[in-house]
Amino acid sequence: AVTLSAASKAIRATGIGASEAWKIVVPGGPRHDVFLRLCHPELLVAEDEEAGLFGRRGHVLEPFVAQLYAETFEVRPRLANPNRTVRHPKHPFLLCTPDRFVVDDRGRRIRLLQIKAPTMYKRRAWGPSGSAEYPLQYRVQVTVEMIVTGCHDLPAHLACLLDGDDAIRVYEVPWDPTFAELVEAELVDFWNRYIVMRDAPPPDGTSSASAY
Repeated sequence: AVTLSAASKAIRATGIGASEAWKIVVPGGPRHDVFLRLCHPELLVAEDEEAGLFGRRGHVLEPFVAQLYAETFEVRPRLANPNRTVRHPKHPFLLCTPDRFVVDDRGRRIRLLQIKAPTMYKRRAWGPSGSAEYPLQYRVQVTVEMIVTGCHDLPAHLACLLDGDDAIRVYEVPWDPTFAELVEAELVDFWNRYIVMRDAPPPDGTSSASAY
């Protein structure tokens, strides 16, 4: 993802980001990570140095993957609102910072583009380019981005450059209204039940739950 400005970081502290939505939606996800970040940031478990390096790696590779995507599809993806977080018009606590939009000749946004650069040890989670074999957390992330931005007339693209590959893999993330409705309902329920009421989710054995 793009590096966030101070303003976007401040906005992020007021809601649930698309990249962390899977922690709430996927069964068994570390919900306390989100709860602590929003309600008790002083209890957050510090990221280790390796996790920070992974984040920097993705940031460095993102424009390169975007360029490969543009060359592959002969389009001109561009940053959507650089360093700017977008709020859902109805649920302002639902947030996203899209990597790119694919735009038409008039500059109109026609497709979301999410970019990933996984390391070698995550290869097994990614199937052949064009398949539906990619981590569920990214389907949730991209779905939330489509919900928030309203850009879902065309399937979103998930562009991935895996260690050891000599070309990017591109996956379609279709707009599924039923799935989107379920994801949105789950996030709204989590916000109202745990964040608004500041009542922790049930213990789940994660490090964040233990910290709480």
